[in-house]
Amino acid sequence: MYNASSWEAQTKELIARIENEIGETQAETVRRIAILRKKKASLEESLLTYQEMMYVTDKSAFRILTPEDVRDRSQKEILRLIASRNHGLLIANQAVKLMREAGVFGNPDNASSAVYSVLKRAKEFERVGQGVYKLRDWTDTAMVPPTKVKRTRTVSGVRQAVKELKEKYPEMTKEEVLNTLTKNGFDLKGEKPANAVNLAWASLGYSNKGV
Repeated sequence: MYNASSWEAQTKELIARIENEIGETQAETVRRIAILRKKKASLEESLLTYQEMMYVTDKSAFRILTPEDVRDRSQKEILRLIASRNHGLLIANQAVKLMREAGVFGNPDNASSAVYSVLKRAKEFERVGQGVYKLRDWTDTAMVPPTKVKRTRTVSGVRQAVKELKEKYPEMTKEEVLNTLTKNGFDLKGEKPANAVNLAWASLGYSNKGV
C-alpha cells in the first residue's frame, strides 16, 4: 500500500530543490545583467566620446608635428600639444602615429607602449573612452562644437571674427582660422579669404607673436 506521507515528503523535497534552482538562476541572471549593463555603459561612453570628437574635429587638428613642435619637449608636453589642437581631446593611436612620424621615439617599436604609459601616469589626462583621453584642465569648450562665426556685410568684420576665434581657441593657427571662416560661410564681400585673414592676423599682432 502506497505511503502518502512518503510521497508528501518527496514532493516537498522536490519543491525545495526547484525553489533553490530558481533562486540560483535568478542570482546568476542578476549577475550577468550587471556585467552586460557595465559593458553597455562602457560602449555607450566610448560611442558618445567618438561622436562628439568627430563633431569638433577637422583634419587640421591632426596636422603633422613640426620640428619646432617637438624640440625640447617631453612626451607628455607633446601629448598636451596634440590634445590642445583638438579641443582638449586626444586619440592615443593618432598621437602615436604623429609622434612616431616626428621622430620622437628612440625606438619606434615601443611608441605605443610609451604613449600609453605616459597617459596612465599623467594626472593631466582623463580617460573618457577606449583609447580616448581629454585634458582635465581644458576649461573652454572641450566637448562643444566650434561656435559658428556670424555672417557680416563688411570685410572689416574679419578682424573681429579672427579675434573671437583666437580668444576662444588660442591654439588655432592662421590656416585653421581661415578654414573655419570659409567652412562657416563668412561673407568676405568678394575679397580673397586668405588676403583678408592675413591682414586681420597682422593687424591683431599675431604674426609678431609667432602664432
